[in-house]
Amino acid sequence: MITITFNPQTPQQAAVVASAIGAYMAVEAAPAALAEQQAKDLADAAANRADDAARAELQAKRDAAAAAKKPKAAKAASTSAETPESPAPTQPTAEAEVETTASESKPESFTLEQVRAKLAALSQAGKAAQVKDLIASTGAAKLTDVPAEKYAQLMADAEALA
Repeated sequence: MITITFNPQTPQQAAVVASAIGAYMAVEAAPAALAEQQAKDLADAAANRADDAARAELQAKRDAAAAAKKPKAAKAASTSAETPESPAPTQPTAEAEVETTASESKPESFTLEQVRAKLAALSQAGKAAQVKDLIASTGAAKLTDVPAEKYAQLMADAEALA
């Protein structure tokens, strides 16, 4: 602890003391700001890893769904090859169309953390103004004001921006 007793006689003397105290406080505050920035960087990295894992999981589900559809098509082709009197179907079956429509119309659900990570990545890539416009297009002033129902649209718009 440093104790200074000074009775400034002029405004210039008061300014010198204020400047010295301000410089001292900035030196003391720098390690705290550095630690805060490091903690934020670690949190951002963790969010990016979680976003990557979620993306990989979603891709794995899509691949599994595509693989599940392929055997059905192969089975239909082998059945038509075994019965020559029935022509091979050139159009997908109604069942396949229903499955495709159901999987395409089912909206993906995203969490606030996933949306935040995606938009943070875009902001860091120099697209901060566009990110603000995306958030504003939902009718919200900030990301936490965006309703959860609009996360899927926001993510789709963010993907288009990337």
